[in-house]
Parts: sequence; C-alpha cells; structure tokens
Amino acid sequence: MPTSRKLGSTYINGASAVIPQMFRMIIFQIFCIIFLVACVGLPVLVTPASAAPQAVDLTWKDISQQFVEDYYHSHPSFAAFQGRHQYDGILPDWSQEGIAQEVMRLKSWKLRLAAFNISAARAQSDPVVDFERKYLLAKIEQDLFWLEDARWPFRNPDFYFNWMMGDMDFDMYISRPYAPLLQRLAAFIKYCKALPLALQQIEDNLQAPIPEPYSRYGAQRFRGMANFMAQTVPNIFATAIDPHNVAEFDQALKTAINGLQKLALTLEARQATVDNPASFAIGPSLFAKMLKRTEAVKFSLSELEAIGRADLVRNQAQLKSTCAHFAPGLDVGGCISRNAAIKPEQGSVVAARQQLLALKQFIIDKAIVSIPGTEQALVATAPDYAIGWGAYIQSPGPYDWTLPSVYYIAPPDPGRTEKQQLEYQVSTSDLLFTSVHEVWPGHFLHSMHANRAQSELRRVFFSYAFSEGWAHYSEELMWDAGFGGSQAGVHIGQLSNALLRNIRFLVALGLHTQGMTSAQAQAMFIEQGFQNEALARDEAWRAQYEPTVINYLLGKLLILQLRDSWLAQNPENPALKVFHDQLLSLGGPPVPLATEALELKAVITRP
Repeated sequence: MPTSRKLGSTYINGASAVIPQMFRMIIFQIFCIIFLVACVGLPVLVTPASAAPQAVDLTWKDISQQFVEDYYHSHPSFAAFQGRHQYDGILPDWSQEGIAQEVMRLKSWKLRLAAFNISAARAQSDPVVDFERKYLLAKIEQDLFWLEDARWPFRNPDFYFNWMMGDMDFDMYISRPYAPLLQRLAAFIKYCKALPLALQQIEDNLQAPIPEPYSRYGAQRFRGMANFMAQTVPNIFATAIDPHNVAEFDQALKTAINGLQKLALTLEARQATVDNPASFAIGPSLFAKMLKRTEAVKFSLSELEAIGRADLVRNQAQLKSTCAHFAPGLDVGGCISRNAAIKPEQGSVVAARQQLLALKQFIIDKAIVSIPGTEQALVATAPDYAIGWGAYIQSPGPYDWTLPSVYYIAPPDPGRTEKQQLEYQVSTSDLLFTSVHEVWPGHFLHSMHANRAQSELRRVFFSYAFSEGWAHYSEELMWDAGFGGSQAGVHIGQLSNALLRNIRFLVALGLHTQGMTSAQAQAMFIEQGFQNEALARDEAWRAQYEPTVINYLLGKLLILQLRDSWLAQNPENPALKVFHDQLLSLGGPPVPLATEALELKAVITRP
C-alpha cells in the first residue's frame, strides 16, 4: 500500500455568500455583460436553452439537461462524438464573432446557475444538486479559460484538436460502426463540405508570428489529415460509393484535401522567425490560472515543483533498486536499455490484444474495480495522421456506448532514421502499462463507468486531470495489486511510464514558467527520466505546445491523496474496489470536487 501523500491545499468555489449580496453581484454582472455587448457591438447568442427564464420554476434536472443541449448546439462536433448523430458533419463556428458569442453564452450560464443556487438555498440543500451545479460551473470555467484567458483559438492550432470541447477529428465516420457505411459516407461528405469555412476561420484566427512548436504541430496535423483523406479514405468508403454519389464525394474530398494542405503551408509560412521568436511559454501567471480554472486546484508554482520532484525521487529510487535485480552490474541507463530491447515478437498490435485479455481477467480475479458491462476494446494500427502519437483510445460517447472502442497504436514516422524508428517501438513491458493506461483499468473502463453515470452531464464532461490522472494511477495500481508477479522487467515498464509523467510534469513547469529551453527539456527526459532520444525530442516538443501535460501526474497524485483519505475514513470497509467504483461513478469532475463529493458520501449512495 503506498504511503500517505499530502499534496497541499485544494480549492474550489463554494456557495457561502449571503443571499442579498449574491443578488447584488448578479445584477452587477448582468449590467457589465450588457454594457460590454453594447460597446463592442457583438450580437448575443441566444438559444431556447440559454435564454434566462424562470430558473426558480425548473428542477435541477431541467436546468442541467438544458445546459447539455445548449452545449451540443454550440459544439456540434462534440455532440456528434457523444452519439448525437443529428449533428454529424457539422463543425463549430470558430469565427472571431462566433467565439465571442460563445464566451457570452457561457457567462450567461454562470449567472443562471448562480440564480438557481439562490432559489435552491431557499428550499433545502441537496448534496447531489450542489455537486452537479459545481460540476457544470467547473466545465464553464474550463472553457472560459481557454477562450478568454489563454485565447487559445488565436494562439495555438492545438485548440482545434481539443476533444473536451469538440474538434476536427473525423475518425468517428471512418471507424465507428454506429450506422451503415452509406449513412456514414453521407456524414463524411457533409463534414468535408463544412471544412473549407472552418479552415478559413482557423487561418483568420492564427495570425503571424506563430511560435514554432505550435505551427509545426498544426502543420503536421492538418497535412496528416490531408494525406489520410487522399490515401486511405477512398478505400474505406469504396463499397458505398456508386454513380449517385461518386461525383459529390470526389469534389468534397478534393476540396477538403486542398484546404488542409493550404492551411498547413500557411501555418509554416507564419512561423515565428529567429529574430521574433513569439515564445510558446504561457508564463507563470497564466499557468497558475490554468490549473485553478481548468482543474479547480490552487498551488503555488514552488509547491508544484516540490510535489513533482518528490515523486520523481521516489520513482528513481524504486527503479535503481529494481535494476539491481534485473541487470546486476549495469547502471540504470544500461538496465533501461536492456529492458527496452525486449520488443513484442509479433508486433505491438498483436501483443496488445493478448495483454488486454490478461489484464481484464486480473481485474476480475483481484476485485480491483467493477466492470459494469460487456463493451469491447479493439486494437488497431493508428491512421497516418496519428504517426508518432504513441497510443491512444477512441471510446464512443453515451449514445453509442454499446459500440466497441478502438485502442490505436501508432507506427513510427517513416521519415525518421532506422535507429529512431527502432527506438520508437516500445518494449513489451512499456506496452503492457500503455495497455493498462488506455484500456484495463484506464481510459476504457473509466468510459464504461462514465457512460452509466446518473446524469448526462457526468457522462459527457470531463476534467483532463481526472481522466489522465485515473489512467496514470491505474498503472501503479496494477503493479501494487500484483500484476506481473515479482518480475523486475515488468516493474521497470511501470516505472519507466511513471518517470515519463514525472518529467512531463517538471518540464511543463520549466518550459512555461522558468525559461527552460527545448534542449534542456530533452536532456531532462533522457538523463532523469531515462527515456530514449527520439521519445525525449517528441515529448519536449509536446510540452511546448500542450502545457496541460502536467495533468497526468497531478491527477494521479490527487487521486492517491483522495484514496488515502478515503481509506482512513472507512476502516470498516477498506476494499479498494468500493473506492474505485464510487470514484468512477462521479463521471469525471475536477479531482478536488470528487474529493468533496466522496467526503459527503450522499452523492454516491443516493439511488
């Protein structure tokens, strides 16, 4: 059992203000919003769900469902991914005016939820309603940070690939059998026709100079999508294409491919020069605000660094001890290299399929966490546009939850040297804990529980730190539970993955708040995380355009802290399965909010 970990204070807003004072604040905020709209001349996006009618006359179920439906309307690609296929092929309005309207829409919902809290307080306190109201407020804060504080749509192409808000990914139409192929072809054609306008909006938003990590990532993604459309998509839809739709398909596909290629070239042309670097770093103030507004946690940057370094030292010490048994006489680097040389004989995809069978059976035998259904996780090679991503899973949303998920394993970039491609291919033990992270009991099992959560908002909205934290927590959980027996090589695989997240955490801090260079970040992955050069280069690059990589370890450590607290408070029922089931029943809230909910217990035990 891991020792208790105290990470510091957590913060999430409560509702403790005096009611008259809150009314004055609401009136003042409404006045400010109206004044702002009048000054800038922006239209207010008003939908039937976001108009602010009699909150006092509606139940919480009505309010929360209206929020979800309103969100689907504003984020149609997000809705389609959840399985609401009336939104198939529709992309969001990413124009400057559309983004401004989205900010106003979210702020109006903040006011409406505050008003509902006042009316509810006049009746009686309901812990379930209070939890879910805070859940929705946390989602609003998350979105507003990226739109308003970070201005991510205007700075970073990564915004347009954000699965938490709805993105450009068309994999659903390709790989998810939610409908006959002919129907999915129609949806894909509709998507292709919508793409030129979306691409033009993105081009208008991302003006020069664009930091090199941002522009390179965006160009790679857009060019990869174009190549996949050109080389693979026609074969996928071949049996559904006939004389009635071939011309429409060919024209829509050609236009989409040309638009994606053009945008990739545009981003490269707008890349910042050496004389005008337009730094990728978001800075200390915005970094701290990111954690507070997107994950409801409040740490000083020095506290964060101390937390990350302490866990790094813990894992390094375990690795040194394990290597003494696995490779006596070799240093840690030599030990890691020896273990990394043990590759899956039949390739990663075949090996992962075998691993999933063993992992699932172990979870059942050891009663680690409930498996609430019979859904499947398939394993496949990732598409061309995902080259270099490692591994990831695509899990259907709550309206398609009976369909299989797909655990993708990306091949190495064929443009790399033979040595680099060999380094990219993970060892058998590294792959094992990637399978833990992505499937059993990581992301896939989390999605199974989330799709059965009590309310739709818990089924569709997630905190990044909760989602990635649970998946990363699962790796150490499985080793501690005895998976792999006492095999030192297996433990090295778990520790190698843990050290990767340790360095991500510290490198994200260093790059965005301390002036760390890309070369220093790469060196840290190699020297302190014992990662190979190819992976170190890719990870250092990722942390430059994606500061949220800190959330893998942050979420894990917060969940470990919550688990230790829960076990201390429940000595009569110390089974980890109970804790895991209760935690996953919440959906995917910020971990501090999950902590509050588990302490109340009423949210969990209520039918």
